[in-house]
Amino acid sequence: MTKKQETEKPSVTLPLMEAIEACAAVLPHASKDDVTPVITTANLEGDRIVATDRYTVGAFTLSQKASGPIMVPRQALDWIARTNPRTLVGHFAGMRPEAYQVRITGLTPGVSGPDLLEEAVMVEILLEGKPERMQQFRPVTGTFPPIAERLLDVHEMATEVVPVNLGPEFIERVTGYAKKWRRGVPIRFTAGKSDNPNKPGVVRVSIGKFNGLIQPNLLVR
Repeated sequence: MTKKQETEKPSVTLPLMEAIEACAAVLPHASKDDVTPVITTANLEGDRIVATDRYTVGAFTLSQKASGPIMVPRQALDWIARTNPRTLVGHFAGMRPEAYQVRITGLTPGVSGPDLLEEAVMVEILLEGKPERMQQFRPVTGTFPPIAERLLDVHEMATEVVPVNLGPEFIERVTGYAKKWRRGVPIRFTAGKSDNPNKPGVVRVSIGKFNGLIQPNLLVR
């Protein structure tokens, strides 16, 4: 391994609007409970970002692959999702949102400031490759639940229509995203099979590039 490879940090660079939509899609599924810090993050690996609180799962397929796994803190997801392109400097110079990108870098040395961190997850908003805004976030370490590989496992899904009971607060996490970002796009619910007649199977939700699970605690142990 070369010295350059040893010092490279995992990162991904995405179009601004895609990054905002992806973070807005998975943010409602990231846990707010600090008792299990690892699920207060979203796991960004390959071309997918996934979040879960063990009751629901939200995943978004990205146009670019990360160079390595990054655990993106909930605060970083929120910061990106709240970015308003109209407040960026380039907007006042006539730049369209398409001119911007977001770069997320995992476990990079922190920068100087009031909240100096030895290591941080860094988020940069780039205009023509140069940072216009930058924010660092305290990293979370641990092992993310192995849910990504199960997310789209069609063998666990039922093909027939079956009745299921879903908590409205869980459905709202999906419909809230769809209303803002995918208005008019059908939402597909697919009920999963269950070997236990007293427990319904997990339900898969699909909207464009977003895929989610409701009641994933039946899968995540």
